[in-house]
Amino acid sequence: MDFTKFRFCFKQGIFFTLVCFIFACGKPKTELSMPEEKFIKILADAHLIESAIQNNNAKFRDSMTVVYYNQLYEIHGTSEEEFRLNIKALESDPKMLSEIYAKVMDELSKMEADNK
Repeated sequence: MDFTKFRFCFKQGIFFTLVCFIFACGKPKTELSMPEEKFIKILADAHLIESAIQNNNAKFRDSMTVVYYNQLYEIHGTSEEEFRLNIKALESDPKMLSEIYAKVMDELSKMEADNK
């Protein structure tokens, strides 16, 4: 093999690798289908629901879960499908998940302080 061809192939290989690396690192920001503040309030309420459900008798837990979450969707003007879509989006972006849940914990702390 001619050294010139080898250098050309080597340069192409490096270029291809760099292009792949750049595109792999340039992952687009995850977008929620609703405003972040609204989703944070929904998640905070969902945490309260989960807490309330844990105190229910196991016999009624499943039916109460459905009732509570349907009320959640109605109160916040959303649907189960939209809620699940946003949860799935967060699962694909750990950094955003961490940021959102920190805000959810802040929201829950504010709720607790307001109820004292």
